[in-house]
Amino acid sequence: MEESWGSAVFELFNVANGREYEAIYREALRGHVSKESWTVRNLRLEHKALRRLARFYKEVWEPFALQNGLRSDASIWRVKTPDDYEDWIRRYSNEVLQPGEVGELYYDGKIVPYLSRRGLSQE
Repeated sequence: MEESWGSAVFELFNVANGREYEAIYREALRGHVSKESWTVRNLRLEHKALRRLARFYKEVWEPFALQNGLRSDASIWRVKTPDDYEDWIRRYSNEVLQPGEVGELYYDGKIVPYLSRRGLSQE
């Protein structure tokens, strides 16, 4: 159950970044965002949501669990996510699927064809 709550809260923090995600998307559709910029900017928003998730755990969930005698798993809430984006992204250097690859696949599969159909190029 706690894992579901952690996931839901994380996605709510992502939704809170919706305007920023939308701005990046709109810039990309105008050809003003390179794949690298697209990836980094979106990952920075993911990192921001993870940091907010860790704070939520420490400020809300953990005190609630302690007060009510509930067991809690801090790893679900990503409390060890580094404050610094560069430190965070460096942790994935040995992973098979890098955090940005999903975003890059979307960019290549959706943004690039869209720009091509409209005769635009990406920066």
